[in-house]
Amino acid sequence: MKAFLMSKRGAAVVFGVIVVAAAYRINVGGEASSTPADAPTAVADAPTAASWFLETQEGGAGTLERFSMPDAPDSVRVSITSLPGGAEGWYVKVVRAPYQIAAGTRYRVSFRARAEAPRPVGCAIGNNHEPWLAIGEYHEHVVTSDWTTFECPLTASADDSDARLFFDLGKSEAWVELTQIVVRDETNDRVLDAS
Repeated sequence: MKAFLMSKRGAAVVFGVIVVAAAYRINVGGEASSTPADAPTAVADAPTAASWFLETQEGGAGTLERFSMPDAPDSVRVSITSLPGGAEGWYVKVVRAPYQIAAGTRYRVSFRARAEAPRPVGCAIGNNHEPWLAIGEYHEHVVTSDWTTFECPLTASADDSDARLFFDLGKSEAWVELTQIVVRDETNDRVLDAS
């Protein structure tokens, strides 16, 4: 399955197919699309439910590569290729959606990560639509070159049937790998998603 880089503006999920009407669409491999920027395009092999994709804003750019490990078949590596000066974490983020989130419910996101050099990685669950807010606490961890397990506990502040898990990566150009990502509903003692 190919992953895609796209702007959150102009993308909509329709029956598991992402329709892109953004300013650009780039395959993770780096090939530019020949589709005119203003033409809506149905992408048959775009991310479907609970798939990873890379989102960039304000001049941030990068690539997303999926890989498998024996204990984690759905791992991702993000290489940052461009960051503007004074970059914010949200300039480059890796996103997985959709999730159904219930207000007042306690969730815990756990993941293992390593990076080319020490770098911050932000983690939260938020809206996969306007107004693009976090739904609960936001956590930022320093990821180093050693595989380390991190946790992001939160209590949902609102109901959202189209929420997303995201990792903010725009504060450093060092590559980062994420694996063994688990979203757990602690209130109801169930796993929502594990990769």
